[in-house]
Amino acid sequence: MADIVYGTHSNRVRELQRALVRLGHPVDVDGTYGGQTAGAVAAYLQRRATTQLPAWVVDGILGDAPVEVTPGLRSIGAWVRRASLEKPDEIVAFARQTKIDRLDVVVNDHSAWRSPTTFDTFALPKIERICMRARDAGLSVHLMSWLMPHAAYIDQAAAVLVPLCQRVGAASLQWDAEEPWTKATSPLAYDVAAARIRSAFYGLGRPMGANAIASVSIAKFGPLAAICDYVLPQVYATAGSGVSPKDGPPRYYRRYRDAFGKPVVMGLAAYKQTGIPGHTPASAIRAAIDATIALGEVDTVVYWSIEAIRSAPKVAAAIAAAPRRN
Repeated sequence: MADIVYGTHSNRVRELQRALVRLGHPVDVDGTYGGQTAGAVAAYLQRRATTQLPAWVVDGILGDAPVEVTPGLRSIGAWVRRASLEKPDEIVAFARQTKIDRLDVVVNDHSAWRSPTTFDTFALPKIERICMRARDAGLSVHLMSWLMPHAAYIDQAAAVLVPLCQRVGAASLQWDAEEPWTKATSPLAYDVAAARIRSAFYGLGRPMGANAIASVSIAKFGPLAAICDYVLPQVYATAGSGVSPKDGPPRYYRRYRDAFGKPVVMGLAAYKQTGIPGHTPASAIRAAIDATIALGEVDTVVYWSIEAIRSAPKVAAAIAAAPRRN
């Protein structure tokens, strides 16, 4: 399987995934060789007490070349806040220096909104500029917007965000479904709001994701998760959060996986890393990375935020040293 590497999308990968499903390792049969499929291969290997799986032999589908599973992350991202829109070249250069290959650009701040309100964004030319600088540097660009369960907000968001994603070549559009979604006044029923989003963004032409606090209400977040391609729990182990860098990732990964049944991208904290019991800032970062890698099914993490990473050299160094998959 030397021609299949992480990120490969092909019918051959789809055949491998179907074989794994038949062997009792449920994976999405989407044709992409990512963390979920690699994790299932690793589980298959472990079950047979062997270090290699002969390619194209399983159920007559896999063959001769060995599949080797190397633990590590495929992608490390960071959310980019409003202040950083003013210095795109600095941010992109720092991302490359820190081996961050994904920028999740926040397009607005509606964190205090609860009542029906007109959708808006930060200055679009600044958003577009940092996105294009990042893409020119070989980084993956994702856009993140807050979200409210109000009809006008959803329709206005579609009118702005669909063409914006197309202009900047965004790899995905991500929704922040915190209090403006879960505590909105006069909301649509959540299944109705999700259906409206699916309809309004029908022409988006790229994946959607949704993030929320790790303990989010399943009833309120579930309808949104159902129309998205991936979910992202905010597993923020910080001084005072009570979340363990070691135990938080597996605990909340399982919650999101079991509740929503979608691929998981892990949201991790880069802020307030000083004062976590039993850890230095560097060891806290590494513990959360190691716990995520150990899951075997999550290959991407996103940090809040690139500004926090820039302000803490030891945190930045620990992130840059994270094990990566080739």
